[in-house]
Amino acid sequence: MSKRWRIEVSALGSDETKAEATVEAANWMTALKAGRAALGESGGLPPGANLRHESGGSVTIHDARERKTYRLYPAEEGPVAPAAVAQAAAAPAGAPVRKARPKTIAYIPSEDLAPALHAATAATQPAQPQPVAQAQPVAQPQPTIIGADAPLAAKSNKKKMAMTMAYMPGDDLPVAPRQVVVSGQADVGTADTIQEEAPLPVATPQASSSPATSAEIEPTLTEVDVELLLSRDAEPNEENPLRYRERAYVVPPTLSAAEAEAVARGELAALQAELEPFPTGKYVSIAVFDHAWDEHPARPPVVTLDWKDWHGEPVVTFPLQKDTGRPLSVAPAPAMDQGERLSAAFEACQDLFFLEKPIDALDFSVRLLAELLPTDATIASLYDIDTNELRAATVLGVDGVAGRGVSADTGLLGAAAHEAVALRVHDLAAEPRFDASVEGIPGMKGGAALYMAIGHQGRLYGMLQLFRRSQPRFSRHDAELVRYVSEQVGEFMGQFKTVQARR
Repeated sequence: MSKRWRIEVSALGSDETKAEATVEAANWMTALKAGRAALGESGGLPPGANLRHESGGSVTIHDARERKTYRLYPAEEGPVAPAAVAQAAAAPAGAPVRKARPKTIAYIPSEDLAPALHAATAATQPAQPQPVAQAQPVAQPQPTIIGADAPLAAKSNKKKMAMTMAYMPGDDLPVAPRQVVVSGQADVGTADTIQEEAPLPVATPQASSSPATSAEIEPTLTEVDVELLLSRDAEPNEENPLRYRERAYVVPPTLSAAEAEAVARGELAALQAELEPFPTGKYVSIAVFDHAWDEHPARPPVVTLDWKDWHGEPVVTFPLQKDTGRPLSVAPAPAMDQGERLSAAFEACQDLFFLEKPIDALDFSVRLLAELLPTDATIASLYDIDTNELRAATVLGVDGVAGRGVSADTGLLGAAAHEAVALRVHDLAAEPRFDASVEGIPGMKGGAALYMAIGHQGRLYGMLQLFRRSQPRFSRHDAELVRYVSEQVGEFMGQFKTVQARR
């Protein structure tokens, strides 16, 4: 059922309307396309733009590239005053991200941060009539203040953050050994559904749910060594209005998921205090691992925490399952209409530009599609131009496929590599081009599949393969969603190759 929509266009950062129109459309996405056409423009969602849903069904879209803001709202309602929100755009490709030198970062939580540190578990605990013994702080060397005046040094003991894409704590800024006091609880398990293996902001954040839910467990105080493994900062500029902080930490493997969450929330509280003077547009991503790693982690983080100040509460997930030997599986995603799925994919894909490598983008695409499009198995492959092979880099839902290399001219892979649209197959058993022995998944000769090449400007970078053993078949809307995600990943890979070629 269509309704009247009002579209207003203004300069980015201004409330003065430059152009406006009224159109008939079923939803805001078709209204945007029709409205832009009525105003002499073409296309729908501008690439790289930021989307925000307002109350009353209004939508605000910030296009950083064209320096425009589009506001859509039902014509029978008045426009909702735009909030001062961050405009997500591509993070600067500037300086390469450098891993921080592993060192023990340690602090004794102050009284004002203690409530946030214990927020993950304290709410579920009964009141204790007797006082709990407080952990004794350890002696700590005083950090040397370099180039700072006395009032500033007395005000804070925080690390100095450089205005660069990738700030790493160096030898010139010594950090005192630190210990985190967390509320220890027994690990009572994690959800069956696999969540993001790396920090992945989702389009519709849900309230955090800790795996420790029993109110019968007595809290104990434990001193935990927290080691900083990776640090990345991005300051806002003309192309990127976000103030970004990314941290990866290592904690002892004996920690429960609830204790690891307490560590993540403690680090978030410290970063929030540091970012408090700055305006809206703050994005913090934290991952806590139970092992140190160099290029790639051996297993997912124990907990990930993503906080966007314009969304409110942080999103907490627990990717690491206790049964690590079990194949990854995908639970059916909640029913969403096509407009909601594309909207969620659009907002999530803005975070592609914070990723470091093509392999990270493939993992991102698989996890995002797992949330929006339930499948039995998904394979994301990288294209090797030297061998003309598609090599499975990220696999979800099946064992024995990761690392498999297949010629890019083989079967359906070869057909999809030369197509500009998603290739849907309703019955693999009846498809003569399908070579189950090399491009399929073990034990599956029939079922449905969806293939979509990942490319940009005529160059092939990879391939997405989605499989279902039974009904329902992949629909045209499913293909449209996968195509959008693959295009965004392809654009990221194209930009990555361009930056690499300039070095």
